[in-house]
Amino acid sequence: ANSALGDIKGGEDAALGRLKRYVWEEDRLKEYFDTRNGLIGQGYSTKLSPYLAQGCISPRFVCSECRRYESERVSNKSTYR
Repeated sequence: ANSALGDIKGGEDAALGRLKRYVWEEDRLKEYFDTRNGLIGQGYSTKLSPYLAQGCISPRFVCSECRRYESERVSNKSTYR
């Protein structure tokens, strides 16, 4: 679907891709606390909510990636550790 956020695709592959981009490629998790309430643009918040709501990605997997990020990159107020 086309939206103000860009071209959003559904499904597990899209959900995993979004998580990978946000956490690892764009390294945005470290600034999540400051950007989580932004609405427009791919760099604000995680934009994982629709994928979680539809069961395309599990909360446990998202949590495990966040913990891996903390151990490999940084743990701060944005990672809630």
